[in-house]
Amino acid sequence: MPIRPEPKKNKNLINPNKSWSGTKFDYSSKDWIKLRNFVRSEEPLCRICKDRGEIVPTKIIDHIKPIIECGEAWDRDNLQGLCESCHNRKSAIEKNKRT
Repeated sequence: MPIRPEPKKNKNLINPNKSWSGTKFDYSSKDWIKLRNFVRSEEPLCRICKDRGEIVPTKIIDHIKPIIECGEAWDRDNLQGLCESCHNRKSAIEKNKRT
């Protein structure tokens, strides 16, 4: 009888506790999730798209001034709702400035 092979572990699985900012900020903490949900409720539309007259839902809560650049992680005034496209564009620009 054939033996079922063990499923391969995907080394590319995203670690939910990994910090995307390059800092030790815990994006999976209960407090962050609560704040993120609060900001999303206040800003259901992407701030950048909204300024251009487009209606695109918020997908990511972004630190306006990145934590790695001494931006305040928990300050509501340093948070904004963005769509994935605007967030990726902003993050790429910030990353290029640091390199």
